[in-house]
Amino acid sequence: MTFKKISFVFVLPLFILISGCGIPKIKGNLISSKSGAQMPDLIAILPPDNHSNDLTAVEVVQRAGGVMLTTKGYYSIANKAQDAELQKMGISDGGQLKAYRAENICKSLGAEGLLYSTVEDFNEINIGFWISKKVQMKMSLTDAKGENLWEGEALYRIRKLVINPQEAAQAFVERKVGELVEKALRVHLVPETNQAAVALAQKITPWPNPQDAQRR
Repeated sequence: MTFKKISFVFVLPLFILISGCGIPKIKGNLISSKSGAQMPDLIAILPPDNHSNDLTAVEVVQRAGGVMLTTKGYYSIANKAQDAELQKMGISDGGQLKAYRAENICKSLGAEGLLYSTVEDFNEINIGFWISKKVQMKMSLTDAKGENLWEGEALYRIRKLVINPQEAAQAFVERKVGELVEKALRVHLVPETNQAAVALAQKITPWPNPQDAQRR
């Protein structure tokens, strides 16, 4: 095999990799939706079931749930008082929620609906020449009886290979600065998570939906 052929074999895959990098993939997908269902007036945003290795994902995804609901006109709550009520019930982690009836949770929180969520992936890598961010989550809305009104999934992903040494150095410095801010705030991937949530918001039923609006 000649040198030119060898170069082509190695350079072509690298070119394909680079050409697909740098553009975020942001999407929301509706898995199921109950047709004609009346949406709850007040929704409690519950702590997510976190399957990632990042503990900060819980707060970030829970807040993103509020962003998503507000975008579509829903009224939602998620605060320290709510957390305290859940703890009184014995719930300190989103993974425990399935063991409790939606009716009892709604009664304790004074809500008419519940937003459940699952964090499937939540990670970020920035070593200068390689940048990777991924947020993947599922969200579902139920009424006070636990009946599923809609369920969807959201994704934000970006993979970027930086070849220019100066750009790589700048990216690395920016990440270090970002780490200081995130350390102070104890969160990260906030814009990325919100963008994924807004993408899902475009697919869910708004509040009130047309049928409900006629009855109100």
